[in-house]
Amino acid sequence: MTRRVLVAVLTVVMSTAVLAMQGAQAGPDFTGSWTGTIAIPEKGRRVKNPLHAAFKQAGDELTGTIGPEANAQLGISKGRVETTKFGTVVTFDMPGPGFVMHFELVPDGATLRGVAKLDGEKITAPVELVSVK
Repeated sequence: MTRRVLVAVLTVVMSTAVLAMQGAQAGPDFTGSWTGTIAIPEKGRRVKNPLHAAFKQAGDELTGTIGPEANAQLGISKGRVETTKFGTVVTFDMPGPGFVMHFELVPDGATLRGVAKLDGEKITAPVELVSVK
């Protein structure tokens, strides 16, 4: 009887540990609407412009749209969410007519902060997006 109780307790403990590890590996989910700004370099200064995004995350893959208005969006490509022991990074490209803009963002609570830069350019544009609930 004591052995059965011990086996039952160990089974429950191990099942709980496995479920906890699966939840910890899932990481943050960036699915939803986001709004914020992109500070584009213009004539020696940075001009903040509105930025709106709608993301859908499935595992480490990110899809969606981004643009200056909620109704003026371009699709994103190569969207990834990478979580390591050093933190989480969200990366994606926004291909447009004759250009590709690369985004690299880091979550800070309900905010994504980082930079965007045009393909082949060294100058970056600071980006800040806040989750819209």
